[in-house]
Parts: sequence; structure tokens; C-alpha cells
Amino acid sequence: MRPPDHQIARAGVCLAGLLLLGAATAQEANWEITPRLTLSETWTDNATLGGAGEEQSDWVTAVAPGIEVIADTARLKGLLDYEYQYLWYLDERDFSDGYHNLGASGTAEIIEQHFFLDGLAEYSQADIDPLGKVAQSNIYRTGNRTDYFLLGMEPYWQDRFG
Repeated sequence: MRPPDHQIARAGVCLAGLLLLGAATAQEANWEITPRLTLSETWTDNATLGGAGEEQSDWVTAVAPGIEVIADTARLKGLLDYEYQYLWYLDERDFSDGYHNLGASGTAEIIEQHFFLDGLAEYSQADIDPLGKVAQSNIYRTGNRTDYFLLGMEPYWQDRFG
């Protein structure tokens, strides 16, 4: 089950806020931004992972633009990697669909040398039922995959004694 768009937007705003915090407070900032585009063509003899006599072969074109952002500033260390994967099926056009994939993690220093916030976010696809048709790729249309979203935040205080 896909989370509502407002939850995805809220997570994006949180991550963007952490990135802006690092940009606004860093005196010596090191940012690496790397865009990418991946194109591939796959032929499968069983796009639905069907049993004997139920196979559906197809050519699948994948187009996946993405971006990687690495922040290494005085108060922010983090990585954000996003990709949108669109799969286009030559014969079974109804199978064509797009998938968002996000991986992000980082540490922000909120109060210098004392209060920190670790964060992570992940948005991708996974199999629902391990006893059903298991596909390790979005290419296979099994009806057993769903989007998932994971967001974690861990604030902590650090003090020096002595």
C-alpha cells in the first residue's frame, strides 16, 4: 500500500530542511551533486512469473533518471539518492508503470557540539507475501509487490565531562 502523497511530501520537506540547515550554517561546505540517466532493455520469457502454460514474454524498456546529493558541511553530513524508474512493456502496454526510489541518511548538528539529529528515509518496492510470487525486480508483474516508506529520526544530546 502506497503512503499518501502528503506523507511523502512531509518526509521530503524534513530532508530538505536538514539539507538547508547544513547549507545555511556551513562556513566550509562540500556538496557533490551527481545527476544520472540509466537506459536498459530486457527480454523476459515470463513477465508475470506464471506457471507452466501461463508465461507472458515481453521486451521491457527501462528509463531511470536519478540524482545523488552528498553533503559534507560543518554541521551536516548526509547522502540523498533518488531515482524514478519507468518501465515500458512492448506487448503488454497495461503493465507499463513508474516507480519512485529514494534512499537518504544524514546527521545534522542542531546546537553546536551538543544537540544532533540523525535521520534516514527510504522509499522503494518490496514483495508483500514471501509465500507468493517473489520478484526481486519491478520488471516482473506478479501482483505481489507494493511500495513502502520508511522514515526514522533520532535526536540526541552529547556533552563533555571533565
